[in-house]
Amino acid sequence: MTKTKREALRILHVADVHLGAGFPWLGERGAAQRRRLRQTFADALAKGSAEGAGLVLIAGDLFGSSRPHPELTDFVRSQFARLAADGIETVIAAGENDGLDAQGAYAGGALDGLAGVTILPATPKVVEFPGLDLAVSGRSAVKGKEISDPFKGLAPGRLTRTVGLVAVDPRRAGGRDALARSAAAAKFTYLALGGSHRTLDLGGEEVAAWYPGSLELLARGEPPGAALLVDLGGDGARVTPLPVARGRVQRLVLEPAAYPTLEAVTAEIEALADPDLLLEVRVSGRAHPAQFIDVMALEQSLASRFFALEILDEAMPDPSAPGAGPVGTITVPGKFSELMTHQLQQAGSEAERRRIGAAYRLGLWLLTGRGGRA
Repeated sequence: MTKTKREALRILHVADVHLGAGFPWLGERGAAQRRRLRQTFADALAKGSAEGAGLVLIAGDLFGSSRPHPELTDFVRSQFARLAADGIETVIAAGENDGLDAQGAYAGGALDGLAGVTILPATPKVVEFPGLDLAVSGRSAVKGKEISDPFKGLAPGRLTRTVGLVAVDPRRAGGRDALARSAAAAKFTYLALGGSHRTLDLGGEEVAAWYPGSLELLARGEPPGAALLVDLGGDGARVTPLPVARGRVQRLVLEPAAYPTLEAVTAEIEALADPDLLLEVRVSGRAHPAQFIDVMALEQSLASRFFALEILDEAMPDPSAPGAGPVGTITVPGKFSELMTHQLQQAGSEAERRRIGAAYRLGLWLLTGRGGRA
């Protein structure tokens, strides 16, 4: 796509891709997630091209490390070659994880010689695209070296529009508010940021500034972000998130007292089965004292139905619940219930209450032989 001066321009902004990341929290499924991440990255570039993007900006951590496997850099080269064939330029800023390293992929020339691809150095640099009437001003991170002021030295180009490109973790830049103030002072048409796994809008009236977030699930409990389509026109920048992730996160809260059997609890969870879903189940609220859920066994029995499944049991025994059990009876279970109820009343902290409550439910479950109960 050829752009004329002052014509509206569409940019695809991505960051925090982390190709080749280890995903230790996924165990044996980590390899599948690495393959999925590659496909999602390819999909994001293809969608950006189909949506008319004339420039791709990668704001840090294209790779999960500064020394990716050669097979992975070959894959990336093939993706950028497709963009170049469509007349789309790419500018890359290295981030914290894939920062410039004397022995790394960028310094080693893994992406050298690619038409239409620019990798920013550690010192601020302005890259001009006269055909787009646009300049990109940015820098790459250096492995193991923090930048105190990520915008220091970034200057506008000689063309009508300048976009800033830099990777900076908002937590290490004084927080979101401080970073937003710095972004406002930068005076660019748009600030393409990287370093957050979540999609964040830090812009104001002075300048639009966004973090796309990660393209796929990268860490436990963190939903994916998106690719961003950025339209630059006479009225500034307009940003449209473009979700591309296959994986998603959902949280489910269950109260055990509402379910008569373990099978009923299992069915509630299983109804959400989806190979692309990371499901976080929190068991909380009231439980009959004899209701015990073997979390590990339940996770193992359902794990194959989900991308990932995590169950946390924080429910507390309620002796007053219907069918609560033999509290006060002259039996071993009854005396055990009486003792544990007293222990709960004497607990000095919420953490202690949870420990006692878990022991209460497990103990009574074993004593009453109610293995079929939830």
